[in-house]
Amino acid sequence: MLLLLLACAAAPDDAAVDTAPTVGALSVRFDIDPNQAAVMDEPPVGTVYCGIYEGDDIEGTGPVEGAEQPYPNFSVALDLTAGPSGFVHDYPELDPGWWGVLCFMDSDGNVIPESTGPDDGDPVTLPYENIFEVVAGQETEATVVFGILNP
Repeated sequence: MLLLLLACAAAPDDAAVDTAPTVGALSVRFDIDPNQAAVMDEPPVGTVYCGIYEGDDIEGTGPVEGAEQPYPNFSVALDLTAGPSGFVHDYPELDPGWWGVLCFMDSDGNVIPESTGPDDGDPVTLPYENIFEVVAGQETEATVVFGILNP
């Protein structure tokens, strides 16, 4: 009987398997710096185009040469005239760490789909202001801010 108890005590416990989450999530909403909105030629309304990069792959002017994206770019139509949007996009499975969301708003409706880049006066994000920490097993809620108008 003693041997049976010792054998049971030494048997691996299935409940002890590490089930800690290894990824986190990022949910984003958008806003525009009110000083920038005040000097726009048109209201802050239009299609927003975004990409996400690891924080280390972002420098002062944007993504470093050759930076890879874990998710495809996305776009969403937004109206920021009344303030921040609700949460409009999720990145459900990101490795823990720092992530940057880089975007622009085509506020004048003239983007060329093949280039998907801002032109003069379009609101753009400042790379160093839109980097967020993702923690394993948690959802990070982030507000991506358009902090400048493209020169």
